[in-house]
Amino acid sequence: MRPPHFSFVIKLKGKGSKEMNLNKHYRFTFEPLGLLLFLVIMLPNFIWFVIPAPQDVLRTAKSVFPMIEKLGSIFQILFIAVLCFLRHIPDVPLKKHYWQIGIIGMVLLYFVGWGC
Repeated sequence: MRPPHFSFVIKLKGKGSKEMNLNKHYRFTFEPLGLLLFLVIMLPNFIWFVIPAPQDVLRTAKSVFPMIEKLGSIFQILFIAVLCFLRHIPDVPLKKHYWQIGIIGMVLLYFVGWGC
């Protein structure tokens, strides 16, 4: 049984325009690597939650733009859902080596940013 999927078509206008049907390239299915990546990226936040800073102004300060903060939270939840449940299935298998090095490099840069 195939996992459920959705239909998404991009129509390009202009000379020699084409329709690109993304229906066959994406599936709604659980992606364990997406969940693992999310948990690794959230590790500094979990540490901050357990061991807060002595004077944590982020927890006590009132937001100047509460609507932007709420929108940011909504988009964070959507990002997590897409990361964990939307899977790209390419026509040609990708060479995992190159994109894995890129992901590891970006996560390391993220941790360096937290350390600064």
